[in-house]
Amino acid sequence: PDRAGEKRMVSISNLKKIKGIDLNLKALAQVLKTYPHLRYTIVGEGPERKNLENLVKDLKLEDKVEFRGQLPNPKALEEMAKGDLFSLPSYEEGFGVVYLEAMALGLPTIGVLGEGIEDVITDGENGLLVRPRDVEHLAQTLLKVLTNPDLAARLGKAGRETVLNNFTWERVAQKITEIYEE
Repeated sequence: PDRAGEKRMVSISNLKKIKGIDLNLKALAQVLKTYPHLRYTIVGEGPERKNLENLVKDLKLEDKVEFRGQLPNPKALEEMAKGDLFSLPSYEEGFGVVYLEAMALGLPTIGVLGEGIEDVITDGENGLLVRPRDVEHLAQTLLKVLTNPDLAARLGKAGRETVLNNFTWERVAQKITEIYEE
């Protein structure tokens, strides 16, 4: 249930250590001290779920975090579309399509510096990049988006344009054709 004035952070991910969901939870605990209107929806399943649920209890975030489990892709995207921002501070990511999906939906998207997503996200232009495994930096970055609606809107719009201009099937097919022709 959406409460007035609340913002929702979303992650869609296999619940594995390297995905950094625990970092989101720790950052959330910090952010709530100054910005109490944030909720967090986690879509996905995996070996870390029990640890993450325990972390939610330890950080006293039960009323702020919702585990939605594994959902078929259309349902997962529906959950994402309800969000206000997407954060997946994964520190061993090749190139995650899920970032493109979030950007295509116009969500300000947070990825990690030095990982594959840097090919797509230019920090501060069409998304935000945080230092790997840096909860402080992640918390500051979340606050920046949450307290600055103009920035959030600009990042969301630019992210969406990046995907539409570079990652539609036609563009991808065109790039593949160009590579073959070379």
